[in-house]
Amino acid sequence: MSDQETKTCKVCAETIKAAAKLCPHCRHDQRRGVLNPIHFNWVAWPFLLLIAIGCLTVFSRLVLPGKDFSKVRDQISVTSSSMQFSSGVKGRYITTVGMVSNASNYAWKDVQMEVRYLNQKGKLVDVGSEWFSDVVIQPRSESAFKIRTLADQEESAYASHKVVVRTARDINRWP
Repeated sequence: MSDQETKTCKVCAETIKAAAKLCPHCRHDQRRGVLNPIHFNWVAWPFLLLIAIGCLTVFSRLVLPGKDFSKVRDQISVTSSSMQFSSGVKGRYITTVGMVSNASNYAWKDVQMEVRYLNQKGKLVDVGSEWFSDVVIQPRSESAFKIRTLADQEESAYASHKVVVRTARDINRWP
């Protein structure tokens, strides 16, 4: 064979025919601009690994229940709160604002808080509850809250109130 009719494979350095599209020795594609399986492996494996890690993360967040709020409920407390009355288009409102403290090592989302309104004798006269889906209570920190509900009683019936955190979800739990 003459030099014009042959060429050297770039991968295995064997002499092959110049018109060969595939090296008969190492199976390397000889065409220019074609993504070779050897090159594809270097690109594909890291990409496939990232997809697998992402899938495992989503799967674990869907399947695993996350931290149990009931076990740390006593570490979540309302440190201060006050109530105010106002009037609106729909009637009288009672608004409770305050701070909630998280002494635990976990962050919580989708917090449900409840306000119990009591009369002079300590009897329950009204309740307000709200979900805070956009609030995250970070570990070892405080967060503010505001609960606004329609008042069912006259303002004089509301002597005091008590705010409790009913439930929350682990921030690492998805969705």
